[in-house]
Amino acid sequence: MPPVQLPSTEAPNRRFRLTLKRDDSGSMRPEAGARAASEPPGLSKSHIRPHPVLIAYRGASLIRLKSGFCGSEPPEPKPREAIDEFSSKSRRRLLLFMATITRKCLPWMLTLTYPAEWSPDSRRWKADLAAWLKRLRRIYPGVGIIWKLEFQKRGAPHFHCFLWNLPTSGKVDKLLSAGHITREMVEAEPAFHGEFKAWLSRSWFEVVGSGDPKHAKAGTRFEKIRHPQGIMRYVAGYMSKEDQTAPGHKVGRYWGAANREAIPVGQEQEQELSARGYRAVLRTARRWQMAQRRESFLRARAAGRKPQRPRLRNNQSMALICDAEQWLSRIPDIVKNAEDNPSKNRARQDRDTNPRMNCANCGEPLNPDRAAEDFDAGVRTWNLCDPCVCLFHMEHGQE
Repeated sequence: MPPVQLPSTEAPNRRFRLTLKRDDSGSMRPEAGARAASEPPGLSKSHIRPHPVLIAYRGASLIRLKSGFCGSEPPEPKPREAIDEFSSKSRRRLLLFMATITRKCLPWMLTLTYPAEWSPDSRRWKADLAAWLKRLRRIYPGVGIIWKLEFQKRGAPHFHCFLWNLPTSGKVDKLLSAGHITREMVEAEPAFHGEFKAWLSRSWFEVVGSGDPKHAKAGTRFEKIRHPQGIMRYVAGYMSKEDQTAPGHKVGRYWGAANREAIPVGQEQEQELSARGYRAVLRTARRWQMAQRRESFLRARAAGRKPQRPRLRNNQSMALICDAEQWLSRIPDIVKNAEDNPSKNRARQDRDTNPRMNCANCGEPLNPDRAAEDFDAGVRTWNLCDPCVCLFHMEHGQE
C-alpha cells in the first residue's frame, strides 16, 4: 500500500506532512523519523504570566527571586562538550549549591595533594579521587562531601574537599556520654577526630601509591571551618581563582559532590508574591547587593588593586547570597509597605511628613535626628547611613 499523506493541521503558511505506513500487524503507524501531528491552533497562552515567586532555603544562605516565565519556549539544552576550563557558569553553580547548605552545620575542610612526581594524565587524578571516595563511603557511609580540583604553582593537581557529618571514635563517644566534653567541642577540635585523620593520610597515600615517605606525612591537610561566612568566602574567592585552573587542558569536571543525601541542605520554601510586592523585594535586593559589591570594590581599590566597577544586570530574576532567615523576617514588612503605599512618588510624599528611617542604600536604620537635620539643610545624602555616606564620598572623590 502506498504511503498516505495526511493534511497539515498547522497554519497554511507552514509545510507539514505526516507519512503513515502499514506495519506487519496491518495497523497504520507513523513512519520512523516523521514528525507527529500538531494540535489544532487555539488561543495563544504566551501572554499569561505566572505569579512571581520567592524561593528561600531556611537556615541557609540563598534566596531566589523568579518573575515567572513569559514568551516563547526555552531552547533545548545542548549536549555537553569536553570540559577544558572552569567556566563562569560552573563557578556560579558551585556557589549557589554551597549557598543552599545550612549555616549552622559547619564542614571540615581537607586537602589531598600529590608528591613531587605525579602523573600528567588527568584520568589518573580522577581515578585516584574516585577510589578514595569509595573508601570513604565504605568506612564512613554517613559523610557528605564536595570536592574541587585545583592546581599548584608547580603544576601539580590537588583536591580541596568539604566534609559533613564526620563521625567520632568510640573513646570520644564515651566522653560525650559521661558529660566530660560537649558536642560543640568535638565539632570544633580536630584532636577529637584523630582516628579519621590517621585514616585520611593512610588511605590517600595507598591510593596514590607513590611510595614517598614525605607524601605519607604531608600529603593531606585537615582543619575546621570556624564561621558560616568562611565557606562562602572561600568559594567566592579562593575557590574561584582562575590561576587555580588549567585553561585549555581537558581535565574533566572541576568540582562535584558525593553522597549528597548526607549534605545538610536547607529546607526549600516557596512563596508567591504580588507584582507590586515582588518589585519592592527585587528593588531592595538589588540595592543591598549593589552596596555589597561597592564595598568590596572600595576595599580592593584601597588595597592597591584595580577591580572592575560594580555593576548589576537589569534582570527580573536574581539569586541573592545572604542570610536567608534574616531576609525572610524583613520581607513581609517590605511587601506590606509596597501594598499600603502604591504611589510611585512615595519618597517625595515621605519628605513632606517624616524622613525615611532606613538607609536608601543598604536598608539599615538611620539616626532620625541626623537625618532630619540633613534633610532640613538640603544635604544630598540625608537618607543614607554613616557608612554609606563615607562610601558615597569616596566614590565621588569628595572628602
